[in-house]
Amino acid sequence: MAKRKSAGKKSAAKKATSKSAKPSAAQARKQADRLVAEAELLPEAWQVLEYRKALDVCPDHIEAHLKLAEVVESSEESLRLIDAVIDLQQQRFGCQLAGLDWNEPEPDRYLQTLRLRSTVLEELGRTDEMLQQLRDILQLDPDDGAGYRFQLMQRLASLRRWGELEELLGAYTDDIAVETLYMQALAAFHREGENDYSQGLIEEAITTGPEAVKYLIGQANPIEQDDEESFDDEDDESAARSFARSILPSWRGTPGAITWLKANAARLRKEDETLFDEPVEEREDPRDVIRQSKSKVKKLPQETEETWLADVRALGSQAMWGMMVANVEAGEPMGMSSFGEEPDFLDVVADLFKIMQEPVDGNPRRPGLIELTSGKLVEGVTDLLKPLGIKVQLSERADEINTSFNRELEPLPDTPVTDIEFIADVVWEMDWAQFGIWTEDEAGAPIQPWTITIVNPDREEVIATHVTQHEPQIDDLVLTLRSAILRPMGGDPLRPGVVRVRTADNRVMIASWLRSAGINIETGDLPTYDAICESITHKMMGDVQPGLTEIEGVSLDLVEQLYEGTVLFYRDGTWARVSPDEVVRLSCPELTDEPWFCLVMGQRGTGLGMMLLKDEEVVRSLLSGDQGEDRSGELRGLSLNLDEKFVVSPADVAAAEQFGWPVAADEAWPGVIAINGEEGPRPVDLDELRWMVACLHAIPKFWAQRGKLTSIPVVVDDEELVLTAELQRM
Repeated sequence: MAKRKSAGKKSAAKKATSKSAKPSAAQARKQADRLVAEAELLPEAWQVLEYRKALDVCPDHIEAHLKLAEVVESSEESLRLIDAVIDLQQQRFGCQLAGLDWNEPEPDRYLQTLRLRSTVLEELGRTDEMLQQLRDILQLDPDDGAGYRFQLMQRLASLRRWGELEELLGAYTDDIAVETLYMQALAAFHREGENDYSQGLIEEAITTGPEAVKYLIGQANPIEQDDEESFDDEDDESAARSFARSILPSWRGTPGAITWLKANAARLRKEDETLFDEPVEEREDPRDVIRQSKSKVKKLPQETEETWLADVRALGSQAMWGMMVANVEAGEPMGMSSFGEEPDFLDVVADLFKIMQEPVDGNPRRPGLIELTSGKLVEGVTDLLKPLGIKVQLSERADEINTSFNRELEPLPDTPVTDIEFIADVVWEMDWAQFGIWTEDEAGAPIQPWTITIVNPDREEVIATHVTQHEPQIDDLVLTLRSAILRPMGGDPLRPGVVRVRTADNRVMIASWLRSAGINIETGDLPTYDAICESITHKMMGDVQPGLTEIEGVSLDLVEQLYEGTVLFYRDGTWARVSPDEVVRLSCPELTDEPWFCLVMGQRGTGLGMMLLKDEEVVRSLLSGDQGEDRSGELRGLSLNLDEKFVVSPADVAAAEQFGWPVAADEAWPGVIAINGEEGPRPVDLDELRWMVACLHAIPKFWAQRGKLTSIPVVVDDEELVLTAELQRM
């Protein structure tokens, strides 16, 4: 009995020993490999647990260290994990770092780890160490087959450490990589401005890498593409998108650089139309549009008494055709289309369907009758619109319209205006102004065109108009007057008895010519001109939001403070350094009864500015990237956006130029709107603008001390205030 008991004890001890035996190193690594592979399929919070389990099993598992470093919340812990990986990698290499082939997988992996370390150092605000880490990589691998020098160039430019950037570029003077060419041009522009040297560099950069231009100047968004796509075997377009995304902050952070690039790109495009190889936008097959839209159009309400005129014609040359559609009785535009070549009846019907569903004026509807100015389109359009209850016919005015249009393309006759019939009791109103519409000149610079307009108050119609990119000179004014007399837009040629202008200055400009034409001139109000121009502007631009200077109760001093704060925000470069998930909680009892959450925009090169949001949970949801629920429609707050001049209200631009308000750069004019969820943006009110100004002056001070400053004094409208600030990672 005792013997069996002893045997039982030995058996139990053997089992315990077996259970406590550690797996071999190979078994431990295999188990850790499995845990790491399975963790990648789990939510991030669970990944942390699984990666820690893998390290418990195999403490020297490099992949588990790196994966854990990517998902832990603490940047300090992430840095410790990466440092552990570097120690493990160096132990494997021994003392042979200098002689390694950096194209081999393991040495290349080591450089990637060092690069990851630089990223975490940047998150921690340890800027000098981050830069030194990148320099160490280049010292190990001077050939830099992986392109780490580009990352160092980008960071030096974003930090405005131009001397160090110049030194780095000096080490790669023979580098023909497009990234280096663009950075060389940027550095030269910052140092010397626009001269022959910088001009030569930007030309070389653009002609070598034209694909990047549209992303840098804002014609395309470099981050609209799938962030998950791989660039292992990227084509020129993908490489340009990736490259532009990385250097855009440094280009936007250099005053005038984007405007300079845009002007040079426009000039080179004129010299070589094939340079940018821009794809021709393909129109939808009109048969598909008609098939998909026919039932929708048939359900639209019909205005049986309404007649639309569809005028289809070549625009200046056979290379471009257009269609203008208007409501005949109301004289209102319904829509317009353009065609790369002469359209057939299918093209016309397809675009008419689009206009009926989304007319410029009024609600979606079907007219009772459509008149065409092209006889050869009538039969085909009729066959397709008849089942929808829409009649089609050739316009009785077709010949008149076609003759008038062709005549407009011809130069004015040389007939002396004094030969034209004089009607003494006819009075015209004439003025010239900028109508708040921005466009670009031939060099790509934003401009507000001037429009010279002459109206006949008796007929309440425009009889002549002329658009010019510059402030009108006497030649422009005389050309418009001659057009009104010799070839009016409505009615027969005539000389009026009087031309009325608004100001004495305007009178002086044209008085001499009018006297020579036997026409009197006077100054006074122009009520018909004003009414017509207001109507035209509304039709072209819709309901235009007021500028900041036009908001009720807002003083010019407050808007000037916004401009001053924008300069500080832009030139400080906070927007290029702050991580997207770093949110500042701001409060000030004198200005708001609840805390707001500030997000700085611009780290990825687009959307430069600042957002102030109200709902913390919505902010967390947006920043978490949770695709399960779209809460963008719940956003409430304010948005400061820095952009080019043409995006800003003309009234604000005029005030800034008149009073000499500071503007940080051609690409950094400020605009503020209120974010109103699904209802869309709206103008800010006085209290909201005061809050934005206060936060705009506080945020650079907060980030200058990396969030250590919690009570920030500011002055808004001569009132001394203190904002409370707290850094929150989301």
